[in-house]
Amino acid sequence: MEQKLQCVVSDLDDSLLTSDKTISPRDRETIRRLKEKGVYFFIASGRHFSFVRELASQVGFDLPVICCNGGHVYDYLTGETLMAKLIPSPVAQAVKEYLDERKIHYLIYTTESPFFTPGNPRIPFWEEQNRICAPENRFPIRILEEGFPIEEHRILKFLVPQATDPIREDLTRDLNQDGSMTIVYSGKGLLDLNAAGACKGAGVEFLSQHFGFSLENTMAMGDSENDQSMLDLCGWPVVPENGEDFLKGKARFVTAHHDRDPLTAAIRQLFPQLLE
Repeated sequence: MEQKLQCVVSDLDDSLLTSDKTISPRDRETIRRLKEKGVYFFIASGRHFSFVRELASQVGFDLPVICCNGGHVYDYLTGETLMAKLIPSPVAQAVKEYLDERKIHYLIYTTESPFFTPGNPRIPFWEEQNRICAPENRFPIRILEEGFPIEEHRILKFLVPQATDPIREDLTRDLNQDGSMTIVYSGKGLLDLNAAGACKGAGVEFLSQHFGFSLENTMAMGDSENDQSMLDLCGWPVVPENGEDFLKGKARFVTAHHDRDPLTAAIRQLFPQLLE
């Protein structure tokens, strides 16, 4: 009996994206074919929606994106937040004070914009992305100024770049004994602090209810710890060859390296009829 696929959800960095942070021409064509045959295709990223706009433009703005590790589902067509899991204001204030006291760089993702600490090591990367993307998809590099009124913002996530396991352990011990946050790595040295319950799996589940597709007939592709929730949730978990070993052990299929058209390789193996 032919397997049915209703939806594909893919992580970006080190999954769908190549090393130069683009979607390969072959994978873009596969996305086009999937959508043409009635298969939903969603991006699920740890990034802020401002940082996803250029890539979303390449696959079409017709569907919302899962951002901030599932803490935010955003619709580019309407500019509307469809779902948001917010860090409580007292918790966000405590995190900011903790990181500031220790002079640890971070980004704050709000429902409106990302904010960078002065001198943040992630600024050059995003300045370069701004330079090469289409003008209409560029975003302002906003710097956190002294006295930033965090209580006036809806906080989705803190990102700590250049994080280490000891930093993670300290944050968990000192700030998260009550479980008010979800703390995961979204990539090498990138530590994400989200609201409790915020995860990509929650974002996928929200969209499945919103659009009416089956999780059993959904393929999820991801490589890192922050992808585990959606890989566990979906009937077709796929991990690129370069993904974390513990995730590959759970995968229904280990696909090609992220520089070798991983989406196309997975669809060709699991659902070849969709590429005909």
